[in-house]
Amino acid sequence: MLYLSGDAEVAYANGLAIVKSIIEPVAMIEDLNDPESYFEVQEFAVKRSDFVDAVTLEGRAELHLPERDVKGENYGQARAIGRTAYDDDENGIVSASAVHHSGEELAIFDLHVSELARMQGKRRTFAQWRADRSAATKKGRPRKSRSSQNAPQRGRSA
Repeated sequence: MLYLSGDAEVAYANGLAIVKSIIEPVAMIEDLNDPESYFEVQEFAVKRSDFVDAVTLEGRAELHLPERDVKGENYGQARAIGRTAYDDDENGIVSASAVHHSGEELAIFDLHVSELARMQGKRRTFAQWRADRSAATKKGRPRKSRSSQNAPQRGRSA
């Protein structure tokens, strides 16, 4: 399974959540010297494909999910939806992020990763990615679109 964040801000929010779950209550994320250097960004191009829709209100309703995810809630239900989608040979699931209020995430199932996702560029720390993105924006180059936006989504009942 390949888990992708819709953009680097969602990836950063996921990284922060992971680090906080590991170091707190012993330390706080603010105690780290340079938190952005702890996270790496790897961009992917995702082929236009159909994914189970767990992001739109219509798709979430069809899957009997609440309008918004909360980190740690509905985990059993989400796993059951994922298992059904996997067994039905779906490409994967696009969903609303539980850690970023307007973010999206994409899970591509292992059988379809090699045909749908391709790494682009080199892996960079989040700080390097942010600096590169800032420089590209200043030069007038457009930002890359989010991979989950490139793929039409469809709902499926689980």
